Amino acid sequence: MSNGDGMIDYQDDVMWDDVDENALDTKPSGIYMAEIEKMDVRMSAGNADENKAPKLMVDASFKLLEPTGASGNLFENFVLGTEASPKRLDPASPGAKRWKKCLKMAHVPLTGGVRQTAAAATGARVILDVGKRKETYRGVEQERNRINNFFALGEREPGLRETPGTGAGAPMPSMPSAPMPPMPSGAPAGAPMPPGPAPQAPPANPAPPAAPPLPGPPGLVAQAVPGAPMPTVPAPAAPVPAAPAAPAAPAAPLSAEPVYQCTVCPAQVPYSLFAAHNDGHKKHPGVQWNPQMGIAWENAGLLLGQQ
Repeated sequence: MSNGDGMIDYQDDVMWDDVDENALDTKPSGIYMAEIEKMDVRMSAGNADENKAPKLMVDASFKLLEPTGASGNLFENFVLGTEASPKRLDPASPGAKRWKKCLKMAHVPLTGGVRQTAAAATGARVILDVGKRKETYRGVEQERNRINNFFALGEREPGLRETPGTGAGAPMPSMPSAPMPPMPSGAPAGAPMPPGPAPQAPPANPAPPAAPPLPGPPGLVAQAVPGAPMPTVPAPAAPVPAAPAAPAAPAAPLSAEPVYQCTVCPAQVPYSLFAAHNDGHKKHPGVQWNPQMGIAWENAGLLLGQQ
């Protein structure tokens, strides 16, 4: 509802359950599998004070899928324009180069314009190498995530480089306190606590360490006197035969290897062969894959007459 302050809606019935408070949390550094949730094309705000014009850019949202326990989204702004060409994709823009790398690793066709390509990327999956950086916003230093690089599925295995809750800003572990001495019986209320035991001072003249015993035959306590008969050394005891080892338990069956749907062709590709399958598409662009080539394109040269 509005209450006279222009068109502001103060919403007396806010649906707080729909607000994801974890969406902007800093994620642990690591390798993530993500799905491109959306890529919106717009113009940046610019900066009139620094005489910088608004530029063409893409706002991307990545939904995290793996490793296990990953949740929420990561966001990235790809600035495609430059000061020389603010309203168009400038091939010299670092943001344009990062955007193309992301699209290629997600197997998004690079055949249309900016809006068509951004729309076609929705739902594609890609591997993100995620780190952290510190930046200052309105005078406050904050730690934020940064996507360091993009990879195709199968080129990197999802996993964390740090344990969640151990990065900067994590709570410090509590230190155990020393036990307090007991209050003497019959002490008046408010009496000060008795002091704890005083630390023990080290001895003024510590005794030197005992010299190691001289080497001698096994079983002797002291060095033999010259000329004295050598004591008999007891023979070593016969080894006790070891009990036969119990048969090893049968190994648990390995879990099934995950299979992913290729975004370029209809192949269902095991995780361990996904990188080789992607290389096949790169080596034979425009060629339609068929089952006779094998998941990793082993027979591609023979079938295409390229042997």
